This record gives sequence, C-alpha cells and structure tokens, in this order.
Amino acid sequence: MLQREEIILIGYIIAVLLIIAVFVITFFYVFQRRKNKLIIERIEQKRRFEQEIANVQIEIQEETLKNVSWELHDNIGQLLSVANIQLNMLSLMEDLNIKTEINEAKNIVSSALQEVRS
Repeated sequence: MLQREEIILIGYIIAVLLIIAVFVITFFYVFQRRKNKLIIERIEQKRRFEQEIANVQIEIQEETLKNVSWELHDNIGQLLSVANIQLNMLSLMEDLNIKTEINEAKNIVSSALQEVRS
C-alpha cells in the first residue's frame, strides 16, 4: 500500500511540476511577445519622430527662404527703383556726354531690379 501511495504522490509531483513548467514557459513566451512589441513600437516612434524633425527642418528652410526673398524684393527692390528714378531725373538734366553713362547705369540698375524681382 505504501508503494501505491508513493507512486500516486510521485505522479502528483510530476503533474504539478509539468503545470509549473507550462506556466513558466507560457509566462516567458508572453513576456517575449510584449517585449518585442514594445521594441517595435519604440522603433516606429523613433522613425516618426525623425520624420517629423525632417519635416520641421524643411518648413523652417522654406520659411527662411520666403523671408529672404521678401527682404530682397521689398527692400533692395525699392532701393534699386529709387536709384533708377534718380538716374532718369539726371538724364533729363545733364549734357549729352554724361547721358550715355547715365543710360548705361540705368540699364544696369534696371537689369539688377529685374533680377531681384525674378
């Protein structure tokens, strides 16, 4: 009778050990899946963050170029227009020798103004 109880006790111990082993294996499997999922999410977040940084840098560059072009068009364009007007006034007042030089200067200022506008 003692042997039969020992065999049943050994069977229970083996069953409990198997249940514990299955539980531990299942626990590690679930743990690894969650860990891998978190790693993949972290990589995806990093990729989105880097993409967002790249987009912001492009927007900043575009805004800077818009500001520079605005400054060129408005400020330098106005100065060149004033210089062109003054040269027109001078060409009406001066003698014939200086008129050719004034016309050349007017052409240079006009082409510079056209370049700034474009």
